[in-house]
Amino acid sequence: MTNRVVVIGDGGERTRALEQKVFETSGCTVAIADDVASIGSVLDPPPDAVLIDVGEFDGSPGGVFREIQERVPDVPICLSNAPDDVEAAVRFVRSGAFDYLPKGASSVLDCASVLSRAVQARRPRRPRSVARKTGNDKLVGTSDAMQEVFDRIGTAAQIDMNVVVRGESGTGKELVASTIHAQSGRDAGTMRVVDCTTVSPRDLEQILLESRPGAEQETDAMSDQLGDRTVALDDVGKLSVDAQATLTRCLKEKTRRHGSSSPAEDAETNIARVIGLTRNRLCDAVQKEDFRKDLYFRLAQFPIDLPPLREREGDVLQLARYFLDRHIEKCPSLEKATLTQEAEATLQSYCWPGNVRELLNVMERAAYAAATSSGRTTIGADDLMLEPNDPVHMPVLPAAPKSTGNTMGDGAMTPDDRKPPEVKASTSGASGENTTPEGVSLGTEQQQILPMEELKRRAVERAYRLCDGDVDHAAVELDIGRSTMYRMLKRYDIRDD
Repeated sequence: MTNRVVVIGDGGERTRALEQKVFETSGCTVAIADDVASIGSVLDPPPDAVLIDVGEFDGSPGGVFREIQERVPDVPICLSNAPDDVEAAVRFVRSGAFDYLPKGASSVLDCASVLSRAVQARRPRRPRSVARKTGNDKLVGTSDAMQEVFDRIGTAAQIDMNVVVRGESGTGKELVASTIHAQSGRDAGTMRVVDCTTVSPRDLEQILLESRPGAEQETDAMSDQLGDRTVALDDVGKLSVDAQATLTRCLKEKTRRHGSSSPAEDAETNIARVIGLTRNRLCDAVQKEDFRKDLYFRLAQFPIDLPPLREREGDVLQLARYFLDRHIEKCPSLEKATLTQEAEATLQSYCWPGNVRELLNVMERAAYAAATSSGRTTIGADDLMLEPNDPVHMPVLPAAPKSTGNTMGDGAMTPDDRKPPEVKASTSGASGENTTPEGVSLGTEQQQILPMEELKRRAVERAYRLCDGDVDHAAVELDIGRSTMYRMLKRYDIRDD
């Protein structure tokens, strides 16, 4: 059965050229909608992919995008000839767009290529053995934040787009990349991690294209495995200017023919799938002109934000027990050990600036500390050896005492069991109150101590109001993930007035 794609354009010369190129490169038939009224007719029956050619269509790309999503929710949607706007690109991709091609990367060939990839992504994957190792056993967490990450990993594994994984040091970015590779259709190949702070442009190109003598003599099976490779670029924001240019060219070409002494011996090599790993937001580096804008569009096709451990409610103890049991299994000389209530309270109240990696180290040394101290089978708070006065770490908060008094949120006690002061609207700063431009009171000079939960709620509400309800902008200003911002808005029942 022939695949069918839809192009939303003006039906002019560019659209017709695209129709011919799509058929030549992928064999797909093309249906064209040249006005808003005709969109419904070309979406029945549902096509295999849709391309909105923004620069050649008289209409709101956002409105058309949402209408198509509602009519055919399972069909990949691409945007081409779009504004060269980083924020717009991120917004569309986060809303579910398959790809976003700005004007500088929207030639007819580029559009045909992205449509072909979208069609391939929608095709059912080959059956996979349940026994095949996917790496999921190493990704632990039941918090809402991690469930969203797991959903994103599953989606990224099913589509062949470049991915950017952002998270603080120690959150598990490389593990996410390996899981995406293991669960994808490229799992027959290998994944290689590249340190972007030291890689040269030439080495980067060789790694991405895997060019080597004798490639033309490989069997089809071997060639398929080469095409199944994944390259994880660690600290991708630190690529040199020349290496950024090399990566941009490789991602643009997708495939490349490597010459030899005879044209007949040329061999085509597919570029590996690229997953960028970064601690910082690449869009910020683009704004500072430290990272190429065109490279950002090609690389950050599917973003995944990893929450820090302090935002993963309920996961600390689960991870601690998992690391402890795994370490004991590796070391038969260690006896089965359990955590005391004091140790659990300390783990839960700690801020974990080193994230999951720090928790792993803490549990391994605690297991040894307990084993060498009269062979105990319990791990106490002292065995964790957390240093609250170490300037590298944030302080350990005291564990909440058991009480039947009033609690807020996820168990934070109010001072003297009193209810927290209400946030009240005000139009002036009378009586010494510190008010925001929206009139949200932040307390008087006499209210020097407020519960942490109340401070968090006020900070979230203040950012949300100052950013005029723009969740993405507010999350950036608070330096938290977008999904975390949404959870806090829901928890604190903050909404537009």
